[in-house]
Amino acid sequence: MKNHHILFSTLATLLLIVHFVKLEETEIAEEGHCDGDEPCFFDDIDDEEDASVPVTLRKDGDEKQNGEYPVFDHLSRLDGVKVGDVLKKVVNGKTYELHTRSLKPLLFEIPNAITEDEILHIRERAKFFTDGLIQSEARGGLTPMDNFKPSKKKGKGLGPAADFVNWDLDENKIIDLNEVQLFCRNYNFLYFDEKEIIEMFKRVEITEFDDGKITPEEFETLNTLGIEDYLNIVMREHPKHRQRTSDQVWLPMSEEYDVVLSNLRNRFGEIFKIPQRVLLGSEHMQIVRYKPGGHYHAHHDTETHKATNKPCCHHTSTATIKQHGRCRLCRFMTIMFYLEKPEEGGETAFPAADNITYSDAV
Repeated sequence: MKNHHILFSTLATLLLIVHFVKLEETEIAEEGHCDGDEPCFFDDIDDEEDASVPVTLRKDGDEKQNGEYPVFDHLSRLDGVKVGDVLKKVVNGKTYELHTRSLKPLLFEIPNAITEDEILHIRERAKFFTDGLIQSEARGGLTPMDNFKPSKKKGKGLGPAADFVNWDLDENKIIDLNEVQLFCRNYNFLYFDEKEIIEMFKRVEITEFDDGKITPEEFETLNTLGIEDYLNIVMREHPKHRQRTSDQVWLPMSEEYDVVLSNLRNRFGEIFKIPQRVLLGSEHMQIVRYKPGGHYHAHHDTETHKATNKPCCHHTSTATIKQHGRCRLCRFMTIMFYLEKPEEGGETAFPAADNITYSDAV
């Protein structure tokens, strides 16, 4: 199931993200352990691969529910009706308004969904937990391992950079600054300004562009292999140009760990009618900090519809998650809270929202 439920929730607009996931309909084995909250695993198995096999809550898990949490028999999806529609939900005596901002993906905005006290509490917990935040990675369980290593050699490139026609877009037999910028954008998704283009040629020791253009004759000896290496390194390591630049930390939401976080999770579980056995199997709360220049490029939050024979990453071991193709991100809903209000920036955009020309297959 794709991640259709996306909640965009604001109060004071560091970023907090909660992913609700769909548990498999399997019973817990006798040797498995599960405390009723967070992912569950098998015990007493020597083989590391088998030990990472997830187990889920028992089918009779509803009998062990917190008596204050309502019973929802199945996973459901709210109806956004139309863009601009407002759906009201009452939880613990407070009314929350769900404003429909998009139908595909289904996107709600909920004003005043989190209190100032809860924001302060989350910020303090993020500072305390594991000595603060660490660098984020833009990688799902099915994302191929990045084995790129620069060649450190000069010569003809092995990819698109090796062909003059890929640079000379206006076919005038001259490669100018604008065409260099377009090449970097079209093939490596790098938006270089003039200063960065000059820096690239300097770092790769290319002098053919000193006069601001490259001719077909000059291109014959151009170090396009060095350009390819440089662009690949920048898109992986440069804070401005890499896929994701942020810091993060994960906070458990079990009641035993933190009552405030547990109550927050329950609140949205009720709003979206999430069965408690699914709610308790959700991922930890992710706290993300974006400094000036920080970003996360367009991406999908879930891989549930891909490789359905793979286990969910949050129900496996750390060793499994670090390997390619061993698990998948299983997310039914993403909830986002904004913990700060910057003077500018900090927005989350949904570039394909309600775009009839967009297809997941493209």
